[in-house]
Amino acid sequence: LSEAQRLRLSWGEGFRAPFFNELYLRTASFVGNPNLQPEQSATLTGGYAWASSRLQASVDVFRADVEDGITFDLSGFPFTYANLSEYTAKGVNTSLSVNLPFGFVPQVAYTLTQREDAQGRDVTGLPKHSTYVKLLWADPGLGLRASLRGQLNSEAQFSDGTSQPSYQLWNANVTKRFARRGPYGLSVFGQLD
Repeated sequence: LSEAQRLRLSWGEGFRAPFFNELYLRTASFVGNPNLQPEQSATLTGGYAWASSRLQASVDVFRADVEDGITFDLSGFPFTYANLSEYTAKGVNTSLSVNLPFGFVPQVAYTLTQREDAQGRDVTGLPKHSTYVKLLWADPGLGLRASLRGQLNSEAQFSDGTSQPSYQLWNANVTKRFARRGPYGLSVFGQLD
């Protein structure tokens, strides 16, 4: 639309193979399902993005038609995983990032996802709200980079009436670059999850 504004539209097909624990997990109350099929999806996304040298913002809406979606199966005990025949995921993604003085860049993103099966019932077992926050800092002269990242997920309801409470995942890391020779160098990295 202009130097700073973009409209975007995309369509894609994809798949997600079952994770190892979804196939082979074995605990007293949960077992994997080695018969799981990969998820397959077709997704249409449209959005708007605005960017300047200091501020970047975007909003996207999406619709994904998913076949063989992998979800929790709490109908028996021990619990396991199962494939849903098909469901639709619709929602919105938003993001905001600001370049501040002294190398600081705070970022925030939010996703709302509504999942329904072919009969219009909510697909359970996954959070509807997810927020991602990040604070980056860099000083190229000192060869230092640091970041603090957090993912905050809302409560997830299950078909048997139980739920998983909301939870947060946090990560902090620092990188120091030494001995730079042209495009090559040595870096030391530390991370805490």
